Amino acid sequence: MDILKLAKDIEKQGVEHYIELSKSVKSKQLQGIFKLLADEEQRHYRLFDAFGSSLKGPEPEQSDIIAKSKEVFESFIKDFAVPDNDDSLDASYQKAIELEKNSISFYKYALGETENQNEKKVIKIILDEEGKHIKIIESIIEFVRKPQQWLENAECRRLDEY
Repeated sequence: MDILKLAKDIEKQGVEHYIELSKSVKSKQLQGIFKLLADEEQRHYRLFDAFGSSLKGPEPEQSDIIAKSKEVFESFIKDFAVPDNDDSLDASYQKAIELEKNSISFYKYALGETENQNEKKVIKIILDEEGKHIKIIESIIEFVRKPQQWLENAECRRLDEY
């Protein structure tokens, strides 16, 4: 099994799904979050691609996706911009969570399969980031289902937990 190829395929699916979601939502803020998530998945893809083309691969870095997402959620509070609750998107949000959970499962498996310490380092960082992506999507789901309550309770602070 080629772990790097499978990892790139997983990340490519994520990029495509988040780009599609960014095109599907009306809210500029939510479009921005989905574009951030697509960029994150693309960054992960490039990390795995670099490992396939060199012996060492690049130095992985932690992303700042949680901080950026918090800024977007806080802009909802500041501007009191409540997105339309489009029930047709619920399945897409659930699919995003499923994709992230599947990638987490795969990366946990891949950690046990690779002996390359640099690959392990990258996989551990990406595992952590995929968990952050789930928290962001869950926050979006909560927000679009109950925007008024979400804003009043400043639920974006839940992102601080990660």
